[in-house]
Amino acid sequence: MTNLPHFPRIPAPSPQFHNSITQKLKNSKKTLSFQFSVFNLLKTLIFLPFFAEKVLFLPRKIAVMPTNIKLSKITKVDLRDCWKNEATDFTPWLASEENIALLADALGMNELEVKAQEEHVGPFRADILCVDPGTDKMVLIENQLEKTDHNHLGQILTYAAGLDAVTIIWIAERFTEEHRAAIDWLNRITDKEFNFFGVEIELIKIGDSPAAPMFNVIAKPNGWSKDVKSSSSKASGENRTEVECFRYDYWSAFANT
Repeated sequence: MTNLPHFPRIPAPSPQFHNSITQKLKNSKKTLSFQFSVFNLLKTLIFLPFFAEKVLFLPRKIAVMPTNIKLSKITKVDLRDCWKNEATDFTPWLASEENIALLADALGMNELEVKAQEEHVGPFRADILCVDPGTDKMVLIENQLEKTDHNHLGQILTYAAGLDAVTIIWIAERFTEEHRAAIDWLNRITDKEFNFFGVEIELIKIGDSPAAPMFNVIAKPNGWSKDVKSSSSKASGENRTEVECFRYDYWSAFANT
């Protein structure tokens, strides 16, 4: 009979050892639970901004980067650099269809049709005579490529009387306070049919661009925009048919209720 090897008998663990192992297992579970909680917290902090932007549609802070756009400066150009002479240079330029439309737009007028240039008024000549197609009334334009003076103030009154003009437009490089006040005074004391305008013209350019004209209205009749709108509506109403007038009156009354 073969002799089997003899192994020593392993004693049973004592209660103290068993309690020690149990305590270590409990501590391990607490450590794992804490580590898992920390992991969840970090995950939440990482994905919270994405969640806020995509789900809650909260604005994201955008870093402001310096712009590389190159901007230029606006510079004024002397009027005489473009138009040497009022009568032979500026007046023909303004009388063209494109440029007279620029002036009409600056004044808030629908349209101006040039009738004559250098129109004779006795021994004198008015720069530009136009007609307002909406009213068939005469419009006088007097040009001055410099600061306003008393001579041109007298001229616009003389020309207006000789040409039966009801709208008078005085264009100059710069209006003195006295002449601007004179235009305002004329608008106050004359009949509502007459309209006096003071307009300053300037040339500007940006960098090396061509010069561009700007019409700045510095004096005009009180309530001019409202009167123009009313006149335009009246003129258009004269061309309506009876049915169109009925519809217009109906919807106008409906809109005002």
